[in-house]
Amino acid sequence: MNLFTVNGFAARIDDIVLRPNGTVSVIAADFRTVSLELSVPSDQFSYRFAGPATAGEVPDVIINNLSEFRIARLDGIDLTSDANTIDFPALGFLTTGFGQAVMISFFDFATNVNYFFQLGGSGVVQPTNLASFTQFASSIIGGGPVTQGAFAPNQPIALSAFANTTVSELSDDELVIGTNAQDFLTGGVGQDTLQGLNGNDVLNGGTGDDLLDGGEGFDTATYNIGSPSEFQITLTETGLRLASPFEGVDDLINIEQVEFAGQSVLVSDLIEEIVGRPGVFLVAAEGGDTLIGTDDNDTLIGEQGHDGLAGGPGNDTLEGNGGNDSISGSDGNDLISGGAGNDNIGGGQGDDTIDGGSGDDIIGGGFGADSITGGAGNDVVAGGADSDTLSGGDGNDSVSGSFGNDLIFGNGGADDIGGGTGRDTIDAGAGDDRVGGGEGDDSILGGDGDDFLAGGGRNDLIDGGAGSDTINAGAGNDTITGGADADLFVFSAFFDGESDAITDFEDGSDIFLIRRFDPDTGVENINNGGNGLAGFLAAMNIVDWAGGAQMTVNGNNILVEGVTAAQLTVDDFQFL
Repeated sequence: MNLFTVNGFAARIDDIVLRPNGTVSVIAADFRTVSLELSVPSDQFSYRFAGPATAGEVPDVIINNLSEFRIARLDGIDLTSDANTIDFPALGFLTTGFGQAVMISFFDFATNVNYFFQLGGSGVVQPTNLASFTQFASSIIGGGPVTQGAFAPNQPIALSAFANTTVSELSDDELVIGTNAQDFLTGGVGQDTLQGLNGNDVLNGGTGDDLLDGGEGFDTATYNIGSPSEFQITLTETGLRLASPFEGVDDLINIEQVEFAGQSVLVSDLIEEIVGRPGVFLVAAEGGDTLIGTDDNDTLIGEQGHDGLAGGPGNDTLEGNGGNDSISGSDGNDLISGGAGNDNIGGGQGDDTIDGGSGDDIIGGGFGADSITGGAGNDVVAGGADSDTLSGGDGNDSVSGSFGNDLIFGNGGADDIGGGTGRDTIDAGAGDDRVGGGEGDDSILGGDGDDFLAGGGRNDLIDGGAGSDTINAGAGNDTITGGADADLFVFSAFFDGESDAITDFEDGSDIFLIRRFDPDTGVENINNGGNGLAGFLAAMNIVDWAGGAQMTVNGNNILVEGVTAAQLTVDDFQFL
């Protein structure tokens, strides 16, 4: 007794109606994994015609003697004629709108369901003569022609013919599963899943976005276009992803070789080529992956894990996506997106565009004129050398321009902003912000909120905006506007020969804070001569001046526009 098992056929379970005119109406259809076992006294069985083969129907070709030995099992269930519930297996054809296929069929009278095992591709001629029987046999075997006459009526068919099975799909979005021997699996135009199981299988997904899993053995994925250069090839956690406008996007798992039209490439060589060739396109998997680019223009895409992306020289595109990623652009004008998570991003040399995305990110632009957005979260953003455009985004951010003439936006949140050297333009945005202009002729806007604004060195233009702001202009000839609400104008040091102007002092609302001693040098700025607040006020040397009142301390002139000397009283000052 010999047992032949064919596992994982693409078994299509259909409720069908066979009409008198030969057409087939499919009521419901689905593919699932099944196994067929045939146990016979010898390595063969025979079949006979029980009636004519009508186009569009399963021909009445009956396999002999199956009920005698209970030799057929479908998913472990005996297929017999007991209780008249299961019809004898029939070997034949089914023609639908998708074409014609060689089938083994079983009919369950209890449920009125036909079980179809597809054995061949479309376009096979029905066996009505000796030549067509030969073609029929070739279809089952998936190989070359067989000895003529071996499949004439009432002649034996070797069950070993089912070991190497060719399965071709006839419709969209199918699951096709091979055997433990060598299979030739072909997909259709939809999103197909081909599983080769054991054996050295050959898989072709056809058009559409397919999943090709070779299983055990040395398996080959085949394509109909010419070379790897015509595909966008990426590494995934489980294998390769091949995409083209003509073939779709396929995921390859357990595939050892890819066969293009006229060219076969080992997957191991293909991976080396991907990593080493110019302009690599790499996609991480769901875990924590490290993607390293080349000297050319690379695209590296992380996924949901904590990924490491290093672009190398060239104008690279780097996307961290989910996870706490570490991203380095290196040289070149890079486009970097951190995505979700707390990312650490370095642009390196070149004029980079960086978006930290959501999360608490740390971003350094490096050399070059960079454009950086921190995104949502409490970010640390540093522009580096050259003139950068920096935006903290939502959240309580720390933004520093470093060198160059930078354009800096704090956006929402309580931000800490430093312009660094250079002529910087700073808009702190909403929130209670702390801003230092640094060296250079800076323009600072505090925006909404109770801000602390420090001009630093050189000639600054400072506007507190709405909110009760504290403004210290620092050295240089500065122009200061407090904006709406009660503001505090701080003078910690006075510089001989410099002139400052306050454009909107509101008597009775705004206050001057005068430090008696320079906090940096300890030098005394002002002395009251032992006469209390009146002595300090007298030491300010307040006189009427063109457009307002002028104060002079240690040679530093301060013009308060829109008021007279008489309006400035001890109530407008604090001396510390």
